[in-house]
Amino acid sequence: MRLLLAAAAVALVATAAGAEERDEAALRHLDVGIAAYRAGDFRTARREFDRARELVPEKANPYRWLGMAEQQLGNCTQALLAFEMFLKLVPPSDERVGEVTRLRDACQQQPRPPPLVVAPSSPSPPAVSRRPLVRRWWFWTALGGAAAVAATGITLGVVLGTPRETRLPPIVCGTTGCAGSM
Repeated sequence: MRLLLAAAAVALVATAAGAEERDEAALRHLDVGIAAYRAGDFRTARREFDRARELVPEKANPYRWLGMAEQQLGNCTQALLAFEMFLKLVPPSDERVGEVTRLRDACQQQPRPPPLVVAPSSPSPPAVSRRPLVRRWWFWTALGGAAAVAATGITLGVVLGTPRETRLPPIVCGTTGCAGSM
């Protein structure tokens, strides 16, 4: 029972440390994005806000800034999605609700382009993930599995590939000492 409690405590501390590190990384992306937004570099700002949102999807502020950047880039559909998510995550009394509501309403009033019609015979392009390869769960699993298969293959190759004549003789120890037997 004590071992179980100790393991749970260690897991809780590790989780808290990971969450704190994740929050700090998200805040750095948010700061870089805000600086880019204020400098008029809305594409960089959107990229940084999106990274912050990926790190802390339960936090509201990355959605607010992401919506503002999308609106500046003329992507009202994406801006509306971000604004709605922001509004879901904050209480109605939050001081930023008025600003986001005003921006959302302005975006809703803009004329939307007609929907893109895709011919039924053409396949839709595959979804592209923005996360780096080394941040995906399956990458390290596959890498570990490949390393285990390679190590097993090398070991079996050495053991089974070595002729019996070249193997070292066993060491036999008796009352007079140890010696290799032939």
